[in-house]
Amino acid sequence: MVPASGNLGVAGKQFWLGPARAGQVLTFWADVNVIHLLVGGVRLKSLRSHLSTSDLARLFADGGRSAGPSPLPQAENDAVVEVERTVTKSGMVSLAGRYLLAAEILGGRRVTVWIEENTLMFLDPESRQLLRVRPNPLIWAKRCPVVRVREHSCICAQPMYELCTAAGLCFVRRLSGKGHKTVMESPWVSAQAGRRLWLQIMQGQAR
Repeated sequence: MVPASGNLGVAGKQFWLGPARAGQVLTFWADVNVIHLLVGGVRLKSLRSHLSTSDLARLFADGGRSAGPSPLPQAENDAVVEVERTVTKSGMVSLAGRYLLAAEILGGRRVTVWIEENTLMFLDPESRQLLRVRPNPLIWAKRCPVVRVREHSCICAQPMYELCTAAGLCFVRRLSGKGHKTVMESPWVSAQAGRRLWLQIMQGQAR
């Protein structure tokens, strides 16, 4: 149960939930990679795990139970945006025309970025292992559809292009102006037609 201070201690670490959560029963889902905090089955936040297999065994011996499937949502069914990016040597990724911190240790690595209203989660594209969690400084569009950026042109170019997929369709997004803040989208078409348009743009045959 969350104490009056809103700061809950579990397995040697403090988790800040805020006084408004005081008295609520918290479910603590954990493995060696990630910790999810849930109230009433609703995930509040996800963090990198500090726990070892021995720590998990102790929690289980102290009354814990088998956790079941991860509560991390599936992109197909939730209002999130998922993109892939390569982390720069300084640990940054480009999102919505801005450079945001992932982690310096991830420099040069390809990552999947889950963009939620308040959170950025950096995952391994193959294993889906959670690598880092950061606050989301981007402006969130309510009821945002699930959009995946499959490919993008050089982020240093004007304009910049992104090949996107959503709802089984494909489109090209054009970002221009200072900070790539001016956004235009092509019509949403089939994957084959979208790929054809993308190749035409990359070959200078369309804009």
